[in-house]
Amino acid sequence: MPTIVDFKTLVHDYDFAKGAFRQTFSTRAPIVSAFTKQFATRDDNELTIADKLFICQQIVSLSPEYFEPITPHSKLRVQFIQNVLKLFIPTTTPSLNKNEIFFAIFKELDIENKLYLLTHNYRELINLGQTDETLCRQLQDIIITTTNPVLAAQAFALYEEKGGDITNIETKFTSDYAVQLCDRIKTNKLNNKQLTDCLYCLLFLLKKDAKTYRSITMSISLILFNILPKGSFLSQFRQSTGEIKLITLSNEILSYNYFKKEKKAINPDKGFIIPDTATLNPQTCLEGVEIEADWFTRLKDLLTKQNDRDELEKKAGTASTYRYKDELINVLKVIYARLTNKLNSRFGTITQDEKTALLDKLSEGVGNCAPGFDTRMRLIVNNFAKPKTISELLYKIRLELIDKIARSKTDEVHHHNSLFQAARAAGTGVIPPNASDIYLKTIEEDEVNSLKQQFDRLYNSRTLITLLITQIKSELYSCGYRNIDKEEGYTYPEYNCFYEYIKSILGIEMQLADIVLFVDEKVIDINWDFVKTKLSKKLKNEGYFITEKNFSPINSKQELYHNIYQHIKNIITADKGLKLIEFFKDPNSIWHCLSSVDKFEIFTKRPFVCDKNLFALATESNSASFLPLLNEISNLHDFDKQALFRRGVDYNGLTILELAIENNTIFSVLFRYVLNLKSEIKDAILNENSLRRLLKYAIHKNKVTALESILNYGSFLFAGNAPAIFNAFYSAIHYSPKGALLLLSRILELNKLENLYAHFIEPRFYEEYGNLLVYAIKHQPTIVIPLLNTIKSFPIDIKQVIFRRSAFLHYDDPLLAAIANQSDNLELISRVLDTLDTLDHETIFQIFIGSQAVINNLLESNYLQSFTLLLDKIETFPEEVQVEIFKGGCLFYQGGLLYNAATYQPTIIKRLLTIFNNWSNDSYKDSYIRKENFLSCAISHHPEIISDFVDILPSRFFLELLCGKNLASIQASDLIRALQTINTLFLSTEQKNKLRQTCQDIYTMRNFSRFFRGAAITAETELIQGLYTAAPPPSASISVSS
Repeated sequence: MPTIVDFKTLVHDYDFAKGAFRQTFSTRAPIVSAFTKQFATRDDNELTIADKLFICQQIVSLSPEYFEPITPHSKLRVQFIQNVLKLFIPTTTPSLNKNEIFFAIFKELDIENKLYLLTHNYRELINLGQTDETLCRQLQDIIITTTNPVLAAQAFALYEEKGGDITNIETKFTSDYAVQLCDRIKTNKLNNKQLTDCLYCLLFLLKKDAKTYRSITMSISLILFNILPKGSFLSQFRQSTGEIKLITLSNEILSYNYFKKEKKAINPDKGFIIPDTATLNPQTCLEGVEIEADWFTRLKDLLTKQNDRDELEKKAGTASTYRYKDELINVLKVIYARLTNKLNSRFGTITQDEKTALLDKLSEGVGNCAPGFDTRMRLIVNNFAKPKTISELLYKIRLELIDKIARSKTDEVHHHNSLFQAARAAGTGVIPPNASDIYLKTIEEDEVNSLKQQFDRLYNSRTLITLLITQIKSELYSCGYRNIDKEEGYTYPEYNCFYEYIKSILGIEMQLADIVLFVDEKVIDINWDFVKTKLSKKLKNEGYFITEKNFSPINSKQELYHNIYQHIKNIITADKGLKLIEFFKDPNSIWHCLSSVDKFEIFTKRPFVCDKNLFALATESNSASFLPLLNEISNLHDFDKQALFRRGVDYNGLTILELAIENNTIFSVLFRYVLNLKSEIKDAILNENSLRRLLKYAIHKNKVTALESILNYGSFLFAGNAPAIFNAFYSAIHYSPKGALLLLSRILELNKLENLYAHFIEPRFYEEYGNLLVYAIKHQPTIVIPLLNTIKSFPIDIKQVIFRRSAFLHYDDPLLAAIANQSDNLELISRVLDTLDTLDHETIFQIFIGSQAVINNLLESNYLQSFTLLLDKIETFPEEVQVEIFKGGCLFYQGGLLYNAATYQPTIIKRLLTIFNNWSNDSYKDSYIRKENFLSCAISHHPEIISDFVDILPSRFFLELLCGKNLASIQASDLIRALQTINTLFLSTEQKNKLRQTCQDIYTMRNFSRFFRGAAITAETELIQGLYTAAPPPSASISVSS
């Protein structure tokens, strides 16, 4: 190590100083090296500062070869220069041209070391006398001339930090440069400072032109990903400032590339301005206005209540001691002048409604304390001014919104005023009505936040146009506008006022026809669509809206995972499958920075209990994102796939396959996918329990395609477990008719017929539903015929139990259920009848006898074809069975078979009468006959069919029906009325004579005394005359009086 003597000798070496023998100095290189490392900090009286500076000047001029024996000249020279700069700092430094020395030194350096010097010794250079402008020029030269992208980025970071003009260096930063810079970053050979500057430069380019630089900067996603810490933000307390800056830059670039959200907002420099007219000066308002000397008395007289007048006197009268009484009096003068039309020229004509409202506010406010009353009156007066610009309109809107919100929170005037003060501090752009209120309160933070949230919901970029239109309508009220189509039309002064005001607000030239709507040459309204369009254009052109870019925080990998989850979720919701494919397939995407475990966590993430995971969302919505997601899932580890398919994906605990059942295509794809997995994974996913769940869900959702897939794979479920498939079968009967048929075919394949018989017989559903066949007839008619085809092959004793009505459980038999519930289904009824034919006759007869009532109801319900189908069957039965089926207790009377036929189905009556009349046993005709019977019903409703009655029925029975009595009870008066009725019916002469003859027979065979029962002899004369007088021609009358 050289000594101080060596330094001293060096200083006074003539040859060295004169430079005559430079070559001999090569042997002194170790001395030079030692000197450059030590001399700036060495405190040695033997070596003065002047000596040091002299040596510096000499050493600077040395060629690089003198530095090479120790270390590469660049590093040595930079160290030397840094030490030289330290010499320039002390105030005792002799006067010399420091800048000249500096530039002599600086120009000898290469670009890298120039930048190093500017970066690490910026403060010393400023102290030396350099300016920011001078140093920025040096940085600018470095940026322009260097071919090293990292050096350019480092220089840019410093250049931008020191306020350099970016336009001077823009040509350097192109997409080619960005590619080179990213390539250097990907080498992983940069230190943290270099990496920070490079990311800073890339972020600048990204913000400048995201479209150009996004794909380029995405190539370093893995680098950015690795920069992010794993833990939460708490880990940042253990990080250095440089590390935090690096994380922040990574966060911003990742957000720009993947998670940027743009939001339209109101420009705070335009939409929150407080105009000069916000607070009216009462004295200015009253300039040129003559106010009466007794104005205060007149104002009090306008109040209707004596108590209000007294309160006003206390607040502002001669006895008032209110501190701001003079200001209050001026405000009240303005209110008085407004009420008395003295300010119409300034604020527009005041209407009677507005006067009433103003007096109500005056009366409402006068009950407060003096400062509170003052506040209320100031708020009223400040609203007098009619806005003339957009800014003034917006201010009035904000003022009214805050007033509305404040009133919803309090009725106390000082609290109300304090809320205004808090709203101003919160940035809503309003001022309190009374800034001098001595009772202002401190508003709690929660209440301020609540007020601000309500205000932001009401006043934002989406509502601004609507708010402006509403306010303009309010301002036009004084011109006569009433916000309705005025049929009689607005007058010229009115609509001209509309036109002038709107034109002044919009600030554009327009025609009257643009503003108003004419109908029949009358102005009925304002063309608000036109106003809205122009207003929107004005706001846009004048910068009332800005676009805010919001970024989700990414200070850790966990936060990054959440953002990736939300990013994919947004793509799924928007149904942009191609965008998701790009996200997954782009090798530069952040997605490829994640491990399989990370991806699995993102796929299965459910931020809230009610949420579904990503794959479930795509599956349920049949989104175009489904296949891209499934392809990406294929890259997961096998145990992750297993967990994904077995884990519940929503708050109901459904698995992904159960959720997919809703869509046949999606389910088919997923099921095939699972079947193609490794056998141990597949078996774990499609285990017995999961298959049962899938089967149940497919049945409940009536998804036959999914059901068939499950059955084809899971047939082992039922090989030794008959109850399981029967339970599924019963469930399918209820929920999935086609699924039930599919299950029935599988049941038949099992050949467990004894079990099958038992399940068809047992009343498995509610009692009123009956057995399986009855339930199917009532609720699932589409599967009845296949069930009947199956039942046909059952043993007869089993079929009898199925078709017979239970004496213990009160549910319907199949025929009864078919007639009652499927009356219009001819095929179903016909197939039930065909199946009944396979039973013994006794069982068939009993089933039909039990169905008498519902068969009868078919006529009333207008199901004639179904009735005819059953009638065809009944006609094949023996007579005694027919009698049992039809006889009942009300065959002829209201609600009975013939009665309903005569009322509703006259075309079938002839066939029914023929059947009944052909019975050998006609004892039914001797039953008690009522006045209201099927013949009287036919006469009332369908008299055209009475001739069929006469031709088919015995005349005696016809007359009994016509009289409404049995033969033994018929009186002469009954026959008289019967003859009168017969004469009015649409019958042939032969038919009438036939009936008259029967009447005569009845007359001659009856006992005279019982026949007339003491009636006057004239009755007999009338009867005899009726019997032997020729019948008149048929009458149009269709009813007779009884």
